[in-house]
Amino acid sequence: MNAYRKFPACFIIIMMAAALWSCTSGDEPENPSDNKPLRLSLSTEQKEIVASSNQFAIELLKTVSKTSGDNQAISPISMGYLLSMLANGASGNTLDEFLTLLDTRNIEDLNALYSTYRKELPKADALCNLQIANSLWMSDSFRFNPEFADNLSSLFGAETVSCDFTNGNQHEIINRWVADHTDGMIEQLLKSPAFGPLVTVNTLCFKGEWQEKFDSSLTTSEDFHNIDGSIVKTEMMNAPSYAAVYKDAPDYGVIWLPYGNGSFSMLIMMPKKGHDFNDMVDSLTPADLMSGAEGEYSVMDFKLAIPKFRISDEKMLGGILAGMGLPSAFNAETADFSRISDSPLCMNEVYHSVVVDVDENGTTATAGSATDMFTSPSFEKGEFIADSPFLFFIQENSTGAILVCGKVTRF
Repeated sequence: MNAYRKFPACFIIIMMAAALWSCTSGDEPENPSDNKPLRLSLSTEQKEIVASSNQFAIELLKTVSKTSGDNQAISPISMGYLLSMLANGASGNTLDEFLTLLDTRNIEDLNALYSTYRKELPKADALCNLQIANSLWMSDSFRFNPEFADNLSSLFGAETVSCDFTNGNQHEIINRWVADHTDGMIEQLLKSPAFGPLVTVNTLCFKGEWQEKFDSSLTTSEDFHNIDGSIVKTEMMNAPSYAAVYKDAPDYGVIWLPYGNGSFSMLIMMPKKGHDFNDMVDSLTPADLMSGAEGEYSVMDFKLAIPKFRISDEKMLGGILAGMGLPSAFNAETADFSRISDSPLCMNEVYHSVVVDVDENGTTATAGSATDMFTSPSFEKGEFIADSPFLFFIQENSTGAILVCGKVTRF
């Protein structure tokens, strides 16, 4: 008798992990002039998928932002890998839902984009370290279509592990794999035994040095205005003169802080005085993150101050994804993952864990309203003081792909 018949239906437990950590030291290129930014060459269809993925990322950020006023972070690329891998196992209406959610016409273009990311993004900057890993944990007592694992191995480099989900400790083994691929930053992605018969995992690990590091001797304890109106002291990194790209839009300001050779950047977005932080989040569009969109775009020296911060965020996103366009995938009666197995499968839950740590050297990656008392970006005076709630985005610059994004609203 199949061990999984005691459950209403066989299901998939899915996990994503994104850990980004500080690069206090690294393997610098022997000749720094050789470390030139990489520009990814994408087809027209792939560029459209990137734009759609960023739109999906922003809609997901808006949705999860409404669930809590606390600091939050998500990894859109990690999510994209996971959904793309599962889309390769879907058929019929379930596949249509995946493609509609990811706003692409066919699975081939999606596979080509994420295959390119996996091969090319890690080579973008010798001063940054980006690692992408995928794995499939498949019950040794369940019949799978071998083509599914073969396709994911060739397209996504997915490691396939045959395992016994009935022994009660398989989640610990999977957690060790995740910890190994996130430099120990994420140790317990699964808090309880995974029932199987399939667990799909993606980890995305990025560490990047600031192109201009902050002098730690200038870090001071300063006021941060929390979203609830309270004021707390936090460590603020200061740079009296910091050359940065910025955009001065009517309602907000954005500053680009590059890593390494400039292939990756962190964007920090804040509402201007008289404008509400939550309103800024609600009205956010992908165009707001593009330097050529509405608003003044320039480069200048700033008096810059941003807080050191660490976010460790864990979410279960199954209900959110079902509401955003994947209802059939989570329904045992309607899910069609027949390219994974002839036996019935449906998605059970999506676990997402992100760690983000920002300090003077670089980035460690993993409800209320703003008031007029908040300091707002002052481009006319050449100042950008992030001492009130802000959004952040870590992007690959040649494509605009969002690796990690989130909000800092309180300390």
